[in-house]
Amino acid sequence: MVETTVTASGTVELGGQQTLKSPKEVTVEQVKVTEGDRVYKGQTLIVLRDRAAMESYQEQLVENAKTQLDLNRRREEVIEARELLKSREARYREFQQWQQKGVISRNELRTDQDNFEQARSQLKDAQVEEKKPNSTFATVKKNSKDCSNNLAIAW
Repeated sequence: MVETTVTASGTVELGGQQTLKSPKEVTVEQVKVTEGDRVYKGQTLIVLRDRAAMESYQEQLVENAKTQLDLNRRREEVIEARELLKSREARYREFQQWQQKGVISRNELRTDQDNFEQARSQLKDAQVEEKKPNSTFATVKKNSKDCSNNLAIAW
């Protein structure tokens, strides 16, 4: 008695050839058995490659790379914004001392204070933008894994 569970369409006949029909357009990548081999329940006989899944997977890899580059760029923007803020803060502190000594006017101090506040705002904006791709990257990574799981079909 032969018991086999097949999750695809086709027929299995004892002592004869079988015809398997895939619901998708696939290519035989590997034949795991040869004529005359004894086969067992659950044994993989052939491995099929899904071309559409392969293309989708390759597109997903490109998306991963783009998203990673975007994430790296945004991280760099945060670093640059931090450095700018640090520089503007030091300059503002220096201008405060100069204004107290009468070296510069209140207007010059206010202008520098505005520059300092602008740098602070730029840092906050960069930090918000940096967090956006993190969720996108996680989604892209998950989609990539899903695609890679659909590349091969074992029968």
